[in-house]
Amino acid sequence: MKPKKFLSGLPKIFRRRGNPFLRKTELSGISLKHNFFISGITMSESLQSRPFFIIGAQRSGTTLLRLMLNAHSQVAIPEEGGFWKPLLRQFKKAPRKAIAGRELEGYLRYLRDDPQFKLWLMDSTDLFEAIQNDAPLTLTDLMERTYRYYASSNGKMIWGDKSPSFFRMIPTLSTLFPHAFFIHIIRDGRDLFLSWRKMERNKRNVSLVALEWLFKVKKARNDLKRIGQERYMEIRYEDLVSMPDPILKNVCTLVGIEYEPGMLSYWKTSDQFIGAHHSDLIFKPVSTTSVAKWKRGMTQAELDKFEWVAGGLLKDCGYELSGSSQGGIGRIATGISELAYGLPLRGAEVFLTVANQHLSSRYGFQLYSPPVGSEAKGRATRT
Repeated sequence: MKPKKFLSGLPKIFRRRGNPFLRKTELSGISLKHNFFISGITMSESLQSRPFFIIGAQRSGTTLLRLMLNAHSQVAIPEEGGFWKPLLRQFKKAPRKAIAGRELEGYLRYLRDDPQFKLWLMDSTDLFEAIQNDAPLTLTDLMERTYRYYASSNGKMIWGDKSPSFFRMIPTLSTLFPHAFFIHIIRDGRDLFLSWRKMERNKRNVSLVALEWLFKVKKARNDLKRIGQERYMEIRYEDLVSMPDPILKNVCTLVGIEYEPGMLSYWKTSDQFIGAHHSDLIFKPVSTTSVAKWKRGMTQAELDKFEWVAGGLLKDCGYELSGSSQGGIGRIATGISELAYGLPLRGAEVFLTVANQHLSSRYGFQLYSPPVGSEAKGRATRT
């Protein structure tokens, strides 16, 4: 399609400013230097082509970090993008496959109707029209243009993503976005258990939660090591809330932006980016209130089971153990029985979620309607 004809169909604001966020992504020709610096490209180019992904087990502080970065004058991170997962799975082995015609129309319909995408609170009409006019596209094009459009609609230049479940998608995302950065945030799994237990009834199996936390952290770590040390950083939630200034400066260095002190005032604008169903701590200045809550919130029996499953990783991440003898054979046996009961149920839950997303993205119908937003998180209070 000719540029003039394409531009004539866009709102005047985009024609006047030559909006770059509706154009196909060109990531070739970018060279990297160590220590997170970019050579051979201008700052404006780097701002448009260096996205980042915040990953970590749910309730690890990913939302807090997202809000801190959103308070930066040039960074825009929407609500979670879990709806991309069926596409990421489908194009895992063919990341450069062209998408056009009915296939593209189906995916755009899927995005438009997805409840999670609606939480981005942006009018995607012009974006999707431009994408259809510019077909064929790759999945990289489709994702990047969607994120860039979100950033542009918020007056920002740099886009990021905060989808904790993308810990499974690091190799695919790394291939689709070969110059993207990853920020892995880790929180003490025992505090994470307390937070999950408040939020979801099926997260009360302490041995299963310990195993899930262990799997998610190790999976992310192993995959991140494979993509290269210069492309990711690991931070602990406890460090972020106890010394946010130096941690945020390191994050900004990784992403390639100037640190802004106003990022610590994120809580003043939290209501612009998230709903009231989140922890009320998100709407207050950063504090260490939620650090080491396990010391007063978990029984010794629960601690014994959690540390039996994930004690080694807790120590590896720098967390102290409870100091007990881990309960002996009796509590270990209880932990084994919890895993024997909980693992099949958790496996079935994951299978249904994957199948539901696949059917929705490919065929336009669902086995069930998953809870989103306040329906999914409304029971969470202070975490």
